Amino acid sequence: MSKGNDEKVNEIRELLEEDNTMCIRVLARRTGLSLRTVHKVLRECLQLCKCPAKWIPHALNDNQKQRRVRMSRDILARFRCSPTLKDRVITGDQSWFWCYEPAMKRSMLAWLHSNEAHPEKPVKDRYVRKVMIIIFWNSLGVVLRQFMEAGHGVNAQVYLETMHTLREQIRCCHRDLWNRQSFWIHHDGAPAHRSAVVQQFLQNTNTKILPHPPYSNDLAPLDFFLFARIKCNMHRETFNSIAELKRRIDFEIGQIPQWEYAHAMRESWPKRLQQCVQVGGRYFET
Repeated sequence: MSKGNDEKVNEIRELLEEDNTMCIRVLARRTGLSLRTVHKVLRECLQLCKCPAKWIPHALNDNQKQRRVRMSRDILARFRCSPTLKDRVITGDQSWFWCYEPAMKRSMLAWLHSNEAHPEKPVKDRYVRKVMIIIFWNSLGVVLRQFMEAGHGVNAQVYLETMHTLREQIRCCHRDLWNRQSFWIHHDGAPAHRSAVVQQFLQNTNTKILPHPPYSNDLAPLDFFLFARIKCNMHRETFNSIAELKRRIDFEIGQIPQWEYAHAMRESWPKRLQQCVQVGGRYFET
């Protein structure tokens, strides 16, 4: 390339260092080059390609990353000390499902080298006409499933009632765990979960709680296994009513064999906890 062309390449490089989301049209206008020339510089000279942002649950700070590492190590240590613990954990959470999920708007794109990590963008709640499902499950399958329609969120009183119902389900359907009181409840730190009335109930009933790192959907078995699978199978489908949506969710849950629940708890969960430790608490791709 000529000296003049080298200067234009450097000018494009400097513009992208300021803002790597610039489109070709803006770069062409800022440099005075044609669209074709800018595209050639980006692809051949700078070896860049346009990549979408990676959706993340939260923009983690250093303290939150360190806490994710500490709590992941703590859970892994518990698993090593008690190999049967993975089968005695009953994990739970809640999530929204929508009657209609429109196509996502244009993703944020950035010019990156092939070996660069994709940018991250927090997920936002985008839709209406929805139903919430609360699920608790273990290595044998679903222990408790409850639906809540929009406008009826999970507050402290609702979650307290859920804890009462969950313990009754364990007593009826998992007699061995109940008689030995050897089960552990695993849930995240949502406000309703850590409310005073719920914490007092758990203490009064000697219910053991397995801690969960904050902002860590990627480490929650329900999110990376059960909810992810159901939502993937229902992606971009339209449901005419809440009742139809509920039936489809129940159908998807019923299609999951027991061995997949066991694999998620015994293999996938510890593997993800270990990955979190290895990357220093950052979000990671699997």
